[in-house]
Amino acid sequence: MGSSFGWVVVILLAAIGSFAARPAVATTPTTAPAATAPSSVLPNGSFEHVSGDLPDGWTTGQPERVKVIEENGNHFVRVTIDKPKQTAILSRALAVDPAWKRLTIRARLRAKDLKLGEEGWHEPRVALFFANADGEHVGKWPDVPRLRENTAGWIDREVTVDVPDGAAKLDVQCAVFSAQGVVDFDDVTVSVEE
Repeated sequence: MGSSFGWVVVILLAAIGSFAARPAVATTPTTAPAATAPSSVLPNGSFEHVSGDLPDGWTTGQPERVKVIEENGNHFVRVTIDKPKQTAILSRALAVDPAWKRLTIRARLRAKDLKLGEEGWHEPRVALFFANADGEHVGKWPDVPRLRENTAGWIDREVTVDVPDGAAKLDVQCAVFSAQGVVDFDDVTVSVEE
């Protein structure tokens, strides 16, 4: 699942018009870092382990737009897009255990100078791409932690999604799709619901 997998995701997302804006399940403004879920199956979703310019285990095809920033001892990912209709994605692939039926995805986001794109899915989000063993998309496009406004500080987002039948892989993406602004991502977790 190299960079071609990420580009397939971008192309598929661009072709899908079903990303109408929906509010996140939970929204809580915070100023302190959120507690990392102890049962997260997503390694280094706190972005504290860094090699070079990227968090360990994460990849991007747009290194000029995606950076790890350190602020008061905390590392997070900053995506900066200064022109319309540009996209940037930082992704991490996970193998899906067949026993997983539901997952809760949590993230902290903040934004400034945010200008959304023309479509409902042209926004910052923690995108989820479920694929079968051949890398083909499976299931419905799930609701995702998203941001549609500038924030005064960090905002917690949380959604719970069903794992689609046939899912063997999950690509978790800190992404800004066809929108402008400075968007920060931190403390991304994927927890298995029982």
